[in-house]
Amino acid sequence: GGTGAVANAIVALASRAGCTVFTTARKEYHSRLKQQGVHPIDYRVPKWWLKLRKETGTGVSVSFEGVCPDSFKSAAYMLNSKGKLVIYGAHASVFSGKDQSVLAMAKTLAPIALATLMPWGRSVEFYSISTTRRKHPTWFKEDLTTLFECLSRGEIKIEVTERIKLGEVNSALLKLEKGKYVG
Repeated sequence: GGTGAVANAIVALASRAGCTVFTTARKEYHSRLKQQGVHPIDYRVPKWWLKLRKETGTGVSVSFEGVCPDSFKSAAYMLNSKGKLVIYGAHASVFSGKDQSVLAMAKTLAPIALATLMPWGRSVEFYSISTTRRKHPTWFKEDLTTLFECLSRGEIKIEVTERIKLGEVNSALLKLEKGKYVG
């Protein structure tokens, strides 16, 4: 949803770029997201993606999804006929304790990957910040510099719930996934 750290940044950057932004979030976070100009959708409502398709008419152009096989299908369903599903992040599969092995993720992703081979043009892309930094260090440095400049000028705002020690990261990620933290 739009209240996690990476999603919070995606929402801020997309809004800054003039995109119409829809995001999933628990109902208690909707008013904060609306203040940011975002259209929140409660993901706990059964078949919430049908509401999104109805609101957009044709679906969305891009859907960003953290590594969470349970939501890949709904994320792909939200796409319009030329849409792109961008899958990012690995912490959920590492720290959640659920069966999110490579085999489990491959089983979930196979139908989505096959759908990208169909003539209607949908696509799936996997994004890794580590891979980008390694393969394109100049792009990475430019992007990071621009991001920090935007933050320092107040053009984008990222909510920080709490500052923690490095040794508390695993615990904080679990709290974030359970909706106990924002940002």
